[in-house]
Amino acid sequence: MRLSDIQQAVLEYLQRSDEWYSIQDIAQQLQVHTNSARLAATKLTNIGLIERKQQRDGKKGRPTLVFRARAGKFNVLYDAFRSIERATETEKEIIENVISGKYENCLEHETDLIFALSAFLGTLGVTAEISGRSIVITPEKYSEIDQEIPGFSGRVYRVVAQQAVGKRASVTLNPELLDGHCVLTVKLHD
Repeated sequence: MRLSDIQQAVLEYLQRSDEWYSIQDIAQQLQVHTNSARLAATKLTNIGLIERKQQRDGKKGRPTLVFRARAGKFNVLYDAFRSIERATETEKEIIENVISGKYENCLEHETDLIFALSAFLGTLGVTAEISGRSIVITPEKYSEIDQEIPGFSGRVYRVVAQQAVGKRASVTLNPELLDGHCVLTVKLHD
């Protein structure tokens, strides 16, 4: 096993729980030498993916160093990056545009904001249908991501919609899928 493989294995092992593990625990679980586990844990700590602390066990001598995934918060981020690597070029472009702020306030001055938002989502390849003050969207994209991170599509479209309408409205996502569709609700600020 190469070092990068060991680092990956250590990170995945630590991400399964919020518990702290010693180098001996990690090495035993992954069936690698303790020096390999220690080197991988040190490198992962240095790049900020895991954290370490000293733990006293009541015995004389140095305290034991224990490790865990960074407060358990990188699991979703790691899965998202891994999933985005398999996304289509259109999906990657939408995420890149959201991150760069390309959609920022692009619909802010539209007269019929809900209709404009529905049409805008349509230009991104999203099937969108207006229902009162809500927009029902069919999450056809990000199917692989949604299998790993439930609701990812809906959250991405909510962020896109909120960025597009700016401060003129609040866009919320219904936490439950309705008949397999996401529902975005648009509340206009007067």
